[in-house]
Amino acid sequence: MAEYQELSDFERLRSRITRIKDSPPEPPKYNIFEDEFIMKKIGKDNIEQGKKRMKQLLKRKLYWFEELERVELEALMKSGYVTSNSRNKALAVRNERGCFDYVICLLPKNESMQHMRDKEFIASLNRNISEVEWLVPKSQNRIDVVFNFNGKKIGIEVQNSTLEYARLQEKIDLLDKHFDRWFFIVPKQFVKKYDYLSNSKGKVLSKNDAVKEITEILGKKEAFLKKAK
Repeated sequence: MAEYQELSDFERLRSRITRIKDSPPEPPKYNIFEDEFIMKKIGKDNIEQGKKRMKQLLKRKLYWFEELERVELEALMKSGYVTSNSRNKALAVRNERGCFDYVICLLPKNESMQHMRDKEFIASLNRNISEVEWLVPKSQNRIDVVFNFNGKKIGIEVQNSTLEYARLQEKIDLLDKHFDRWFFIVPKQFVKKYDYLSNSKGKVLSKNDAVKEITEILGKKEAFLKKAK
């Protein structure tokens, strides 16, 4: 039988240090709401108001710089949001005129910043009645932007690249089934290629043309509702 030998205090300490080196503890996660300095600045010297404003900010995944105060921009960056960057191809976001756009967003792994920016731009045509990433009932599918008023819906899908036929047809089928009017937005050079998908309910258009038509519809709300019944 092996003789039991109690470790000395020095040996126990050395063993513990070795274990810590092999698997160092994870640093505590940063919680923006526990940063009283930031909360106080956002809330204009009122921490509770700052927390309330921060909760509102986190409900949206993308903002334009001009929508935010500097401290709000800093708080979102501390919370994992990323700013657009003209030197980084993946973050070089463009507006409708082709110019670099200054935005900040919570960027998911499976979506480009340009796509997120375009969705928010469409939704901003009337934020009171728009919803980004509308979940299709009894489904895992989502529609990029939906305008919902008086029980009638306009669905918008923004596609910045080509799609295989099966996935493309699936999107159109969802738009046909769930919306009174829809728009499938594609880059200008792809409009003719996908124009065969247009029907009595929806159109395949470039972003600029779609924005014009959507704006016109939203400006003639009552006329649209009568036509959609």
